[in-house]
Amino acid sequence: MSPEPDQDSPNEGLRHLSGSILSVGASRGASLAAIALASIVVARIVGAAGIGAYAIAHALLFVFTVLFELGLPQALAYYAARDEWSGRRLSHGVIFSCFALAVPGCAAMLGGFALLGDSLPEITWPMAIALTASLPFSLLWRIGPQAALAQERFEAFAVLDSSPALLLCPTSIAGAAIAGTDGAVIGLAVATIGSGAAIAGWLLVNSRDTPASTSPPGGARSVLAFGLPAWGSELLMQINLRVDLILVGLYAGAAQGGIYSVALSTTSIAWVVTAAFAISALPRSARLHAQSERDLIDPVQRDVMDARTTRHAVLFAPVAAVGIALLLTIGIPLFYGTAFHRSIGFGLILLPGSVMLGLGMAAVAILLGRGHTARVLRVCLAVVPATAVAYLIAIPSGGAVGAAIISSASYLTFTALAVLELRAASGLTVRELLLPRAEDVRDYQSLASRSFTWLRRLR
Repeated sequence: MSPEPDQDSPNEGLRHLSGSILSVGASRGASLAAIALASIVVARIVGAAGIGAYAIAHALLFVFTVLFELGLPQALAYYAARDEWSGRRLSHGVIFSCFALAVPGCAAMLGGFALLGDSLPEITWPMAIALTASLPFSLLWRIGPQAALAQERFEAFAVLDSSPALLLCPTSIAGAAIAGTDGAVIGLAVATIGSGAAIAGWLLVNSRDTPASTSPPGGARSVLAFGLPAWGSELLMQINLRVDLILVGLYAGAAQGGIYSVALSTTSIAWVVTAAFAISALPRSARLHAQSERDLIDPVQRDVMDARTTRHAVLFAPVAAVGIALLLTIGIPLFYGTAFHRSIGFGLILLPGSVMLGLGMAAVAILLGRGHTARVLRVCLAVVPATAVAYLIAIPSGGAVGAAIISSASYLTFTALAVLELRAASGLTVRELLLPRAEDVRDYQSLASRSFTWLRRLR
C-alpha cells in the first residue's frame, strides 16, 4: 500500500490527518458538553415548554444561517486548501460577504416572524430581534473557521469552531435565571455575537501573517459556481436535520417539542462527533486532488487517504452506538428527570440513522473535495424532498414518534446513496471504502499518542 500522502515529499508540510481529527473532535466534544450542560440547566429552570422554545429558536437561527451562507464554508475550505484563496483578499472577502448576506437574511427573519410568529410556540418578539441581530455573526462562525482548517491550523479551528457553544453555556443559563425563556434565547444571541466578532478579528490578524493575497481563479464567479451547488445540498441536508423539531413543536406543541429535542440532541452526538471525519476530509481531499491534478502526487495516494477516512467512520459507528444507548437509558433519567422519560424511546428510534449519518457526511465531504458538487446535490435531492413530504404526512398524526421514524430512515438512505456516489466518482470499491483494515486500527494508536502529547503540552 502507498504511504499516506502527508508522509510523501510533495506534502511534507502537511500535518498528520489524526491531528485534524483530534482537533475537530475536541472542538465538537467541547461544544456538545457545553450545549448539554446549558440544555440541562435551562430545562430545569424553564421546564419542557421553555426548553422546547429554546431548542426551536436555536434551530431557526441555524437554518437561517445555512439558508443565507450560499455555500461559502465549502468554497472557502476548497479554494483555501488548494492555495487559491489567501491573505487579505480572503479575510476581507469573508467578512464583507457575511454582513452583505445578513441584510436579506435579517429582513427574512423579521418578516417571517411578523407573518408566522403566532404559529411558533413560546417564541416572542424579543427573541426574534435578538436572533436577527446575531445572524451576521452566526455566518462568520459557519464560514471563518474553515480558513484555519484549510491552512492546517487545527488548534485555532478547534477554538473558533467551539466558541459559540462555550459562550452560550454561561450566557443562556444566566439569561434563563434572570428572564426565563426570553433570557435564555437572548443569551444564545449574545454568545453568537461574541463568537462571530472574535472570528472576524482572527481572520484580520491571520491575514497580516500571510505573505500572499490571492483570490480564486475567476473571482467571485468561481466561488459561487462551486459554492451554490454545495450550498443547495447543505441547505437541503440541514433542513432535513432541523425541520422535524420545528414541525413537532408546531403540530404537537412546545412541551412535546422539548421532549423530542432532548432525544435529538442526545442522538445527534453520534453524527456531530463523526462529522470530525467529514470536516477534516473536505480540505484535505481538495488539497490532495489539486496536487494529483498538478502531477505532484500519484492519484493512488489520494484514493488511499480518502478511503481511509470513510473506513474510520465505519470503525467509529459501533462505539458511538454503545455510548449513545447508554446516554439515552442512563443519562436522560439522571440529568433531565422523569418528565423527559419519553425522550428515551424517541432516541432509540433515531439511533440507527444517527450512528451511520457520519459515514454519509464523510462521503459527501470527499465528493466536494474532488469537485463533484453535482453528485452531492443529486444525493440530497433524492432524499430531502421525499423526507419533507413524509414529515408532513407523519408528524400531524404521529407526532414525535413519526418524526423519529422518518428521520432515522432518511439518515440511512442519505448515507447509502452518498457512499454509492463516491464509489461511482472515485472508482473505489465498496469494500475499499467500508471494510476497516489493520492500518486503520493503527491510526487510532497514533491518534492516542498524539492526544497524550497534546495534553502534556497543556500542563
